[in-house]
Parts: sequence; structure tokens; C-alpha cells
Amino acid sequence: QDLIAKIAAEHAKGRRLYIGTTELEGHRFIYWDIGAIASRGGSECDRDLIVKVLLGSSAIPGFFPPARIPVTIDGQPFEELHGDGGVSQAIFFRPPYLPPDRRINAAEDFANTDLYMIVAGKLYADAQPQKELSLSLAGTSVNAVLFAQTRGDLQRMYLISVITGMNYNLCAMPADFPAPTSSATFKRSEMNAMFAEGFRVATCGQGWRKSPPGVETGETGLSSEKQDFIHGGVPLQQGGPGVL
Repeated sequence: QDLIAKIAAEHAKGRRLYIGTTELEGHRFIYWDIGAIASRGGSECDRDLIVKVLLGSSAIPGFFPPARIPVTIDGQPFEELHGDGGVSQAIFFRPPYLPPDRRINAAEDFANTDLYMIVAGKLYADAQPQKELSLSLAGTSVNAVLFAQTRGDLQRMYLISVITGMNYNLCAMPADFPAPTSSATFKRSEMNAMFAEGFRVATCGQGWRKSPPGVETGETGLSSEKQDFIHGGVPLQQGGPGVL
């Protein structure tokens, strides 16, 4: 309850804390205004709702069960299943609402606004040898979709920034860092190494990029009309990473 009271106090100052979940049966992304919930009086029901939102938001599909959240629609009680928000939106931003008569001057309203986005991983997945098994192929395909979805969300954020005049700032793990290839890997040594790398990037003054994914060197789509490739002067081995 002390933590909920602190969130409510910050909400009263104008700060906002949003957490996203995916309502699994309706396939909808849901914004949860945690500060508004905390400001309703701090009842045990509000605390339980915040806990369920946190559990649902962090429920990796296939690893953890979704959170069951009771709702009432037209006076009828129902129960919704809420899982990882990343299933429907990898990264989200809820800009302040502008009425139609002010949208033409949106750039003036947001001219001094900084938008910071931190991706807890890389923008592009590392190449890996692939086992020709159905589950392995399905898992790799899903992983590729999630990476592409993250990049698409970041590109959408960039478009919003261009339209509104906000300052776009993006940070992700460096492409050459040997990060874990699975988001469900929680080995202490690997997590500590990632933390140390994040600290290094943040303190070297080069952590934030101003461009969206897909425009920097090595990020554009690949094109090829042949099947024989050379990587660093050495012919590629089967299953090894390659550059077209």
C-alpha cells in the first residue's frame, strides 16, 4: 500500500505510469493507467488489480499463465485473460490528446518534448544454426515476427515524432554484443554482462540514436541474384552467418 500511495502522489504531480497487456480473447492491446488506479483510494481491490496487471504484462506466452482480471460489461460480470503486452505491441507510447483545432500546430505544442525508448535487447536477431524440426522452425519464425514488430513500432514512433515535432531518442543493445538469444534465459552471469554493457553504453555518451531502425548501415533489406557468397574472403560454411 505504501508503494501504491507513492504512485498516486506522483500521478497527482502530472507524471503518468502506463503498463500494457494483451487481452487474449479479443486480441486487443490494453493501456492500464496505473497512476489513476492507485489514486482511487488504495483499496485492496485496486491493489489486486495492479498486481494482476503486472503479472499479466510479464506473462511470456507459453511460459507463464495469463492473469485473470474480472470486469463488468452492461452490469454482467466477466473474466478476461491478460498476457504479455508485447504480443500485440512490442513498445508503446501514449501521447497527450490534442483537440482537432490544435492539431495543425502540433509541432509547436511538442517542440520541447523528448521521447526516449529503450529496447531490452537488439533491433535485429543474431544468426543461428537452424534445426529442421517443426517446433524449432515455428519458434524461430515467431521470434523473427517479434523482432520485426519491435522495429515496426519504433518506426511508427519516429513518424509520430516527425508529425508532432518531438525529439526521437532510441537505445538498444549494440549489434556486436554477445547477448542471450532467448528472452527466457535468466542466467545470472549473462544478465550481469548485459547490465554492464548497458551501463557502458549509457555512460559513453553514444547510447541514443536519432534515427529509426532500417536506415543505418547494415540495416537495409538484402537483395541477391546468386547463391555463392564470400564473407571476409572465406567461403561460407553451411549453417554459418553470411553477408550478401
